[in-house]
Amino acid sequence: KFQANGCTSAIMYMQATSAGPRLRRLAFGSGAALLLLLLVASVTSSSSRRPHSMFFGLSSSFCSATPSKVSSPLRWAEPSTANDRAATADRICCRNHDYAEWSGSWTASSFPKRLAADETITFYDVASHLPLYRAPIGRTFDEFFEESGAHGWPSFRDQEVIWENVVVKSGGEVVSGTGTHLGHNLPDRKGNRHCINLVCVSGPPPK
Repeated sequence: KFQANGCTSAIMYMQATSAGPRLRRLAFGSGAALLLLLLVASVTSSSSRRPHSMFFGLSSSFCSATPSKVSSPLRWAEPSTANDRAATADRICCRNHDYAEWSGSWTASSFPKRLAADETITFYDVASHLPLYRAPIGRTFDEFFEESGAHGWPSFRDQEVIWENVVVKSGGEVVSGTGTHLGHNLPDRKGNRHCINLVCVSGPPPK
């Protein structure tokens, strides 16, 4: 299960592809024209461009390990969906650079809805198990949960990033130190905001 990352801009995407100005103007016509443009651009862009996540079958895994083997069941998954979410982690986190799990799907997992005032959660890479984020820091859990819910994906601020294990690429993609795709950095008026797929940070904590 995946969708176009709601945190990214369609206009930025078009400018990053080889589609010319004539095609970009079509995007302002209708939703159907935009969809057609994205499909054409993903197929016709140069072979040197990173694999488009719409075609997962064409991309081999670039993770240090396979999530469905090393992290199944995921840390936050209901028993009935454990295998499905591990497979989603394989596709989203290890074979893709653009797309995301469904907006809001993380709230349907077993991720906690409440946390004691003095508690934090450490989030681990689903493939390498590196610690990546620790939240909430500098705000309450309710504030973290509310902001994440408003954007559709868990959203982390600079003070919550474990920087020795997280890399923000020039285009905004966020990956772990071992290359696992995590999401994208979408700054707002408050500063950097890492918009992250929960499945990609659902590795098990160390025992």
